[in-house]
Amino acid sequence: MFTMNTSDTPLTYHRLRPNAPVGLLAKACLELHPRGVTCARCMEACPVEVLFLTEEGMELNEGCLGCGRCMGACPTGAIAVHGFALAPTPDSTHEALTLDCWKVPRDLSPSGAVRVPCLGGLRVSQLLALRYVGGSRRLVLVDRGWCGQCAAGGNDSHPAQAALSATCDWLEEIGAPASHCPTLEKQLLPVSSQRQTISDNTETGDTVSRRNFTSRLAHEVAITAGKVAGFRLGDGGTGKLLRAVNNQAPLRAIERERRLLMLERLAARYGGSLPQSFFPTVIIGPECRDHRRCTGLCPTGALKSYENLHGGGVSFDSAVCVACGQCERICPEHAVQLSTWNVGATSPNETIVLTRHAHRACIDCGETFTTGGYETRCPTCRKSWEMAHVGVDTLFRNIPEDRKRHNTRTNKTNNK
Repeated sequence: MFTMNTSDTPLTYHRLRPNAPVGLLAKACLELHPRGVTCARCMEACPVEVLFLTEEGMELNEGCLGCGRCMGACPTGAIAVHGFALAPTPDSTHEALTLDCWKVPRDLSPSGAVRVPCLGGLRVSQLLALRYVGGSRRLVLVDRGWCGQCAAGGNDSHPAQAALSATCDWLEEIGAPASHCPTLEKQLLPVSSQRQTISDNTETGDTVSRRNFTSRLAHEVAITAGKVAGFRLGDGGTGKLLRAVNNQAPLRAIERERRLLMLERLAARYGGSLPQSFFPTVIIGPECRDHRRCTGLCPTGALKSYENLHGGGVSFDSAVCVACGQCERICPEHAVQLSTWNVGATSPNETIVLTRHAHRACIDCGETFTTGGYETRCPTCRKSWEMAHVGVDTLFRNIPEDRKRHNTRTNKTNNK
């Protein structure tokens, strides 16, 4: 298992296969969550196609490279891979904070470089943390020109390009100077220098390196880096992790928490505000009938039901929304609209009320309920009423017309 210190309580990542470097946190996985969100980004990102999502859960076959591409693609931080525990020091002796991959022999990496299995496995939160740790130094990802020949390599673009672009966009929004944007720089080496496998026996293993810092800033940096990236590898697993069935607790989006943490710290440093593009927007139109399926099936709990003396409705917390689109898909009236850009929001990091509906008394049971339309029955009675009508329709759907007329005449005769 992996233990990650993203908060005061360590998180446990269960290894998917004995001796494999990949661990999974089921409660953070959209696919394994019982609220039914479809996400296959990790499987699609695996360059050797050994990671599978099945009806039973997630499965890892033999042949994992340990590249971390699945980890970099996961939107919630449900996957951790050995070798990506980053804890660099705020060393000012180097002009740049450099990242290099394990396929480069250590003696060919720049002095003081942060080495990871594959640059394509880096999360956005890690790049933000490295930007914070690096202070005013340039943050450089080294392109050796090998990705096209590597089994874990990229296609038309470098495998780290998507994470780099997202990081730079947010840094620009919070007011960081252009020189602080992470860059991808070509420092070509002959292909003959490339290691055949993604491994580095000289790395520090699973334990995050902790150094003694004297300054207050350095201590804060060490804590931040540990929260964002630190973990260690433990016991092996069975190769499978089954889907949860009864656990309806909200999914914890670890990666989103890390990104928000780093954006808050960086915004304070640069004197800017949190980027609006980080916070999705949800709008619920007048078609809403207050069924609240969106709140019941929202995986992260970003959409919640509320009740007060005057009525009830739906509230929204954009800070925990992962923009999965579940709310849009399951609304029976198609009243929900999701946007990944928080346009014009003054306080996007706050819970807002989306709908307000008055209380009514159910004509069948008398219980008080809220409604967004002209319903006269509470959700329970309405469901029973709908099921009864469906049953009647099903009963008579396939009866021939002459038989229906016969039944009608018989019923009239019996009623006389």
